[in-house]
Amino acid sequence: MSIFDDIIIIIGDQFWKLFNSYAPAFIALIGTFATIYFNKKTSNENRNANEEIAKKQRLLQLGLNTKQQEFQNEIRNLNEKHLTDLKNKELVANIIAKQRIDWLQDVRTVTSEFISSYFNLISDFMAPTDIKKHADNLNKFNKHYYLLYLYYPLKDKKGNINKNHQVLLDSLENFYHVVKEVQLNHSINTTNKIKSGIDTEKLDYYLDKFIEESTLYFKLVWEDAKSMK
Repeated sequence: MSIFDDIIIIIGDQFWKLFNSYAPAFIALIGTFATIYFNKKTSNENRNANEEIAKKQRLLQLGLNTKQQEFQNEIRNLNEKHLTDLKNKELVANIIAKQRIDWLQDVRTVTSEFISSYFNLISDFMAPTDIKKHADNLNKFNKHYYLLYLYYPLKDKKGNINKNHQVLLDSLENFYHVVKEVQLNHSINTTNKIKSGIDTEKLDYYLDKFIEESTLYFKLVWEDAKSMK
């Protein structure tokens, strides 16, 4: 064996001794780097996963917030529409109620004037009066009679019979015809110069009936108008 071979053997032995001495440290170092690498990789993956989850959560929350806002807007719009409808209905109801109250006041006035003109006419029958005054009282009586007819249309816009108006018109017409009958008899007796009194019992019956029917209907209209306010 040559010296060169001995040197190689010595160097080889020294290398393996050195390798065996540092091998555990080297392996530990590699393990440390591997651990750091995998920890960092895992950390990055976890961070990316968390960011993805957070992003999805933000998108989900944004979607929920948007839907909630849309729902709240829809509810608010419905509430506003409901309030507007209520205000419109209330406004219409108040207008109709006022119209009925105004109508009631007017028809009461005409009814009062009709009854007053009747008593003036009866006074003419019972006591002598001039022709002009009698004609004036008769015209007023007839005028208020026809005015009342206008206040109580028998049919509505749809052609349906108004039963309350029908009752009032029947009562009004019966009373009017009795008065005209008394007037005719009075005119005949006056022409023939026959003195005769006037039996007011029949007149009073139909007048009281007309007043009673009118009073009941006025109360009905008034209660109906109040309920609409």
